[in-house]
Amino acid sequence: MAKEFKLNGSLVAKISLDDFQTVDVKLIGGDGSEFLKSITLKEYIKILKAEKENWEDIPRLPMGTVRTQWKNEKYYRTLVFVPGDVRPTLFLGKPLLVPFPNLGFYFEINNGSLSKSCVYSLKEGFYEITDESKLYHFPYGNVYTSDGHICWGGNRIPSIKEPLQLEKVIRLFFDAPMNTDLYSPGISNKKKVPLEEFLTEMVDKDSFESKLLQENGQKLGSLFK
Repeated sequence: MAKEFKLNGSLVAKISLDDFQTVDVKLIGGDGSEFLKSITLKEYIKILKAEKENWEDIPRLPMGTVRTQWKNEKYYRTLVFVPGDVRPTLFLGKPLLVPFPNLGFYFEINNGSLSKSCVYSLKEGFYEITDESKLYHFPYGNVYTSDGHICWGGNRIPSIKEPLQLEKVIRLFFDAPMNTDLYSPGISNKKKVPLEEFLTEMVDKDSFESKLLQENGQKLGSLFK
């Protein structure tokens, strides 16, 4: 009786230089069992094609995902777009309602942990973004102007078991109290004024004027090199 093997183990194939049309195949099952057989090259190609046609589910990605480079669910990097909007923020203990520009959150996940988290401003909308899109500094506080890294302060970032959890990380960023740390007048944005004065100007505006954004010298595609 023939023994059935699943190809979720491994397959080792050898082709003799004396006979290119015959392939010696060793199938190693998930339980370590082995099956040896000689098959034609045509049959071997059919096996490879059948294996490639298997479908696999991938985890749900955050809404607004622009690009993801993936090794597996524990090792990947991704950029998530968040459209500009008026949002509440807490500045030095004072609640404010200010506009935010279009933002791109860049995350790197290493073994389920958030190893890198950055945020950049963007002028394009979701459907216009390309690798050539210019990156701009986040215009307020809590973000390093040198490289866009987010300062999480005392906020504890949970283990990232699936990409969809990054939506919670983004919400945590917006909910975090803001202060003057890391803000640089004329660099964080084009206004050469203290953050408190800039936020006061922004209060009650319907949207963030993109002309106030300051370039950081990078393009989006550079994040994935």
